[in-house]
Amino acid sequence: MSAELDFRNLAFRQNPHGFYEQARQEGAIIKAKGLDAYVVTRYQECEALLKDSRISLDQFTGEGFSADHPMQKYFQMREGLMLFANGRRHEELRAPAKPAFSPGLIKRYEPIVRELAREAVEKMEERFEQGEEIEFVREVSLPFVSQVICRVVGMPEQDHAFLARMTQAVADGLDPFGAEHDLQRAGQGYAEFRSYMEQQLALGRWKDTGFANSFLGDIAQCPHMLGGFGNQEDLISTTVMLLAAGHLTTNHSLSLSLQSLLDDSQLSHYVQDETAPITPQMIEELFRYHAPAQITRRKVDEPLEIGGKTFLPGQALWLALVSANRDERVFENPQELDFGRKRNPHLAFGGGAHFCLGVHLARLQLRVFLEELQGRFPELTKVNALEDRNLVFRGLKSLTLRA
Repeated sequence: MSAELDFRNLAFRQNPHGFYEQARQEGAIIKAKGLDAYVVTRYQECEALLKDSRISLDQFTGEGFSADHPMQKYFQMREGLMLFANGRRHEELRAPAKPAFSPGLIKRYEPIVRELAREAVEKMEERFEQGEEIEFVREVSLPFVSQVICRVVGMPEQDHAFLARMTQAVADGLDPFGAEHDLQRAGQGYAEFRSYMEQQLALGRWKDTGFANSFLGDIAQCPHMLGGFGNQEDLISTTVMLLAAGHLTTNHSLSLSLQSLLDDSQLSHYVQDETAPITPQMIEELFRYHAPAQITRRKVDEPLEIGGKTFLPGQALWLALVSANRDERVFENPQELDFGRKRNPHLAFGGGAHFCLGVHLARLQLRVFLEELQGRFPELTKVNALEDRNLVFRGLKSLTLRA
């Protein structure tokens, strides 16, 4: 292998782990083929750069496009989201939101998450009793994750399908090397959701004390998050980002985790045997192993030296979190799922200023669903699966099961 990574290579898209493993052997920093950018493959360098103030997220503007040009929707999305903000602006958007995602506040939603997980598993049981196969991603995982978000946030539950469709459109559009790469499509998905949010706010959504048990109900009454924003624009853009990002990655984590457990005869008892313990270490290991948010891009703002290379302002760095999570220098037997792993400082949720706000909700959903699924279907098996080979958000498009 030459000292380059080719994101467009079909074999890489099918299984990036082998390519990343070879790249790590060649160096911490590898050239991205055909791009004016470098890929950071090793843990130590990725962790350091996530916290380094000399790099930032790329800033894009709609300058040069007319107000009615479709691409403006994409640039409006980038400019408004916390996910793409830097420095003081990022802190302005993050600070009001952070308290609402504390472990204590998220834990209070466990009864809601468990109720929805139990309902999802009961629907699976009804289908299996009729001798049918189930397409887990579309029929179980996506609805479950969407309904959790709708319930926690106070969105009407019947809107969960809309949330799923909008999120997928944005994800497909943002993969810069995918077959469905379409920035206009991503922008349009965001614009649709903005319009939805504006309508909900106009109807008085989240101001009603009837939403006291919902996330935004809490916010409206005790300024944990949205009540702390100075204007409706920031309120909407931050809510859209939190809903979309959490929805996509948690769905991928759930479907990928279930597939891994069913594929390995040494691990399938975690699904088929109700006495197998679902431990915090197990949940963290599943996140390390799959890393649904696989890679993140940064721009160099000040000269820096890392991995034996010097980078100047303007250069692009792709931090391969999925590669860092399987770095042999940090994790013993990194290509294996090890639920007894004692030390697991994975980067599946990023790091530094942009560390994932929804980490506790993601952990809660994965743990609770696996607990509710355990022992219900002793003969549960995978029929087939179709991967979603998105460079940024990798997961499954389908997972067919029978019991």
